Amino acid sequence: MHPQFVVVPVCPVVPIAHGHSNASQCINDDQCEVGSALMYTCEPNFIVSSSSMTTCLPNHTWTHSPICTKGERIPITSLVLDL
Repeated sequence: MHPQFVVVPVCPVVPIAHGHSNASQCINDDQCEVGSALMYTCEPNFIVSSSSMTTCLPNHTWTHSPICTKGERIPITSLVLDL
């Protein structure tokens, strides 16, 4: 009997400067199955300039590529409503 191989459609995990993803949940550290979602986080003093979540599409690309840019998150400490 010959071994059977199954081809699984994947997207290559794209590393980003000053950040990392949760690619450990994928097939391996550099490929995710179609439909998989990755969340990117940035190093300290960097923020994600777009959505931190991206999804592997059937055409083997991601919905978008997150980018980490220099900056700090400003915590919201209060909210003022003008009634």
